[in-house]
Amino acid sequence: MKSFLNGINDPIMLLKKLLVLLAFSPLLVMAQNTPLMLQGNAGKFYLNHTVGSKENYYSVGRMYNISPSVDLAPFNNLKMNEGLRIGQKIKIPLVEANFSRDAASGANEVLVPLHINAAANENIQNIADEYNLTEAQIIRWNRMSGKKIPVSGKLIVGFLKVKKDLSTLAAAAFSMPEEKKITAETVKESLNDKRAEKIDDLPVVKKEVKKEIKKEEVKTIPLEAETNEQKAAIKKETARDVPVNTKETSTAYVKTASGGYFRSMYEGQTKNKSTEEQSGSASLFKSSSGWSDGKYYCLFNGAAAGTVLKITNKDNNHTVYAKVLDAIPDMKQNATYILLLSNAAASELGTTETSFSCSVNY
Repeated sequence: MKSFLNGINDPIMLLKKLLVLLAFSPLLVMAQNTPLMLQGNAGKFYLNHTVGSKENYYSVGRMYNISPSVDLAPFNNLKMNEGLRIGQKIKIPLVEANFSRDAASGANEVLVPLHINAAANENIQNIADEYNLTEAQIIRWNRMSGKKIPVSGKLIVGFLKVKKDLSTLAAAAFSMPEEKKITAETVKESLNDKRAEKIDDLPVVKKEVKKEIKKEEVKTIPLEAETNEQKAAIKKETARDVPVNTKETSTAYVKTASGGYFRSMYEGQTKNKSTEEQSGSASLFKSSSGWSDGKYYCLFNGAAAGTVLKITNKDNNHTVYAKVLDAIPDMKQNATYILLLSNAAASELGTTETSFSCSVNY
């Protein structure tokens, strides 16, 4: 503003300059606060821009951090020597120089968020796939607590990289939210399911050198460690867990080689039907459920919540039957696992390892 008024000694001229500044300042504020909406599809993303007063190829290029001659004019089938007109609609191509999918920026650059309008019933995983992102990125950038689309429908799915000292859009620079500390609570939020309240610790994903743990020692995890709220959630879940074609019974579960409470449910689920099989590595999460009633639970991406899986330890061919609570949380440390299994189920499989090889049938 000082440079704008510098050298003006005529009071009338000064007044005119101030009036011009006041007239345009609301427009500048509006431009800074208007979300940039991503247009196009993969490989040809762009932004819409309406040419303003005194704008030309070079000022627009500086604003969006692109080359006027290499990117802007060719993308719009325009000729540089013909200039731009006030009110003209042009497209701003998103290229390597000004488009960031991973929130990375160069020296003296800031990130301006790019939005889409998503319907409330859209699937966040499908959106992530369409824009070559992960669910975790979308959840973090949009400060979401789970996978539910915000009421506004606006989602950040990428960033425009602009020069901090050259672009007026730099005023809308994005403040990256701190990455959540991974705790049991954040795992529960990712599951977005009250049934997951029975999980009282993180999925075990690090390979550690541990002394051999006897099954008798593992069984001593006290049920009293659960809160009343957790107990109520487990009670509500297990009230629905009546095996197919059997009557509800209050008979206490007696641990045998049968594989747990859900075996008959699995047999009813797969009767006269072909089954699918997956093999790979599995890890554990700590849960107080299953030790006394044989009701085993797991996290799995290949089948819907409520499906019962037959899980076989490839090292000893022991088998258990576990009900799917939800998908595996989309976190880096889970990338190599096809299954996360409660430690009670792992105990019946005859393993206390943090990672083991298994096959899954469903």
